[in-house]
Amino acid sequence: MKDSKIKNIAQELFSTCYLVEKEIVGHSDEVSKRWAKANSIRHAYTILAIDNYLKNTHKDALKISNIELLNASGLACGHQDFSICEYFLKRYSIEWTVFESPRSPYLDKKKFKELVEKFSIKIELSDFSSTDNPYGMGQYNIILFTEIIEHLDHSTLLNSLKSIRNRLKDKGILILTTPNLARLENRIKLLFGNGDLGYWGDGCENLKKGLWGHIAYYDAHRLDRILRDTGFCCVQYYSFNHRGPELNLFLKIIKKIIDFTSLFVKNSKQNIFITAKKSDIKKIPFQI
Repeated sequence: MKDSKIKNIAQELFSTCYLVEKEIVGHSDEVSKRWAKANSIRHAYTILAIDNYLKNTHKDALKISNIELLNASGLACGHQDFSICEYFLKRYSIEWTVFESPRSPYLDKKKFKELVEKFSIKIELSDFSSTDNPYGMGQYNIILFTEIIEHLDHSTLLNSLKSIRNRLKDKGILILTTPNLARLENRIKLLFGNGDLGYWGDGCENLKKGLWGHIAYYDAHRLDRILRDTGFCCVQYYSFNHRGPELNLFLKIIKKIIDFTSLFVKNSKQNIFITAKKSDIKKIPFQI
């Protein structure tokens, strides 16, 4: 049942995800289709969690209105915000706010600006690495923190989570996704002595521009500790596969085999998906 829902939602998101990849990111038609397929599946999981939250907190779907959502991940190129926002605006009244790095390379792109205006997305610029309170003063029902923590240094991550807790309403939810350190292909690489697990954008050129690529990976156990330390508790956790574009046929076959095998190995799929709520803080002890 869940798989069919994900598939149906992803089909609805595909065209907007493709538009972003083609006209904002600038990929070729072939690569845009492949990324749009992967991203629409990824965002479908987020939509399903939001939809379940809304229906659980609002028994009458017709009364779902004025839902305030913060994307604490930043717009990046926008495929998440534009596709998910479009999906919900067809169904509910939702106010969408994004805190974005002022150094984002996409902010001045024409199509990007058009879509921000079309979906009435509110953008607030914030340098997450230079402030202890990067997400303003508003209160939100839903906060997305998806596909971002792997880009943040540790102090920025902790400050972001503390700020997010302050911005989340008491009965609100945090949705967090990130690449899974314990994914099956990483376990295989480590078995053969390779600890370079897909890190990128971690050199001096990224340091100059103040924007990191994938510089850190997490598994469910470490994330659970960090979330409890910053005042959250996990209410749902699972891992899932979505796969980005792969043009090499041999690698594509290998990854399909890995995806199938991951069905039988605990916590071994490509991405981590967590929904969390506010709770008492359970501090990680000071250690050096």
